[in-house]
Amino acid sequence: TGPATRHSGTVGAALTAVSFGVPALAISAQYTFDEPDKPLRFDTAARVAMDVLAVMADCGHAVLNLNVPQLPIQELKGVKAATLAEITTFFSQVEDRTDKVLKIGYQRRDEELPADSDSALVKAGYAAISSLDGISAFDCSDVVDRLNSAAA
Repeated sequence: TGPATRHSGTVGAALTAVSFGVPALAISAQYTFDEPDKPLRFDTAARVAMDVLAVMADCGHAVLNLNVPQLPIQELKGVKAATLAEITTFFSQVEDRTDKVLKIGYQRRDEELPADSDSALVKAGYAAISSLDGISAFDCSDVVDRLNSAAA
């Protein structure tokens, strides 16, 4: 969710599918770092994903990103449209370092998230869907102009 979306291999695969003209759904099942033994709920993610896929073709979105909380289906509060959170709910940090080993750990952030953000919705027990726009290139001729001016 949030800024971590740009590092997601699942989202990358969905964006690749779209580049070939195939609409795609990226599906992620929440993993709770502070409860590592809590059971993963791929069953819940699969059920919600099948419901989304059933209606996706008629919606016109090229890439949807679905994030499903780590809950049994009967505890899921519903599905909501989401913005991407601007901050992450956790960040990585170096826990231990030697000449040969670097141990990375995670720390939670307790900052307030916008209620309609993907991170906040998943935390509140909802599956969150965001419509993503692929990689875009913008005009940067000003950079080339400056390079040419500097070289002259």
